[in-house]
Amino acid sequence: CSVAADESITIAVDAGRECGCRIVCDLIAHPDVAGRAAEIEALGVDSVYVHWGSDQKSLNARRDPQLDLRAVVDRVKIPVGVATFSVEDGVRAVKQGAQVLVVGMPLIAEPDPEAALREYVEAVRAAWR
Repeated sequence: CSVAADESITIAVDAGRECGCRIVCDLIAHPDVAGRAAEIEALGVDSVYVHWGSDQKSLNARRDPQLDLRAVVDRVKIPVGVATFSVEDGVRAVKQGAQVLVVGMPLIAEPDPEAALREYVEAVRAAWR
């Protein structure tokens, strides 16, 4: 988690290298998402994740969950992941340069989650550069 101390992130990076794991740092709750992404990239993380949680979205539905995405993509050279909430979010995310997409709610709440996921994957693949 990006709000952790630099020392904690560095220890995670070192442990990941020791065991052959890649380290993804979640940017949730950081007040300067793009700035912190650059700082943790310098600490050696392999990827960052722009995360606006479903609980946050349910309480603040008008906020764009991808508000910080473009700034992070422009600021770092490592892969950037992002939380998405719909097919439209997924398509918009890849068009902004996200390389990893995560989707959960509301797709898993659909009457047919498998069909919803298929639609999501097909639309995102079509939009992928």
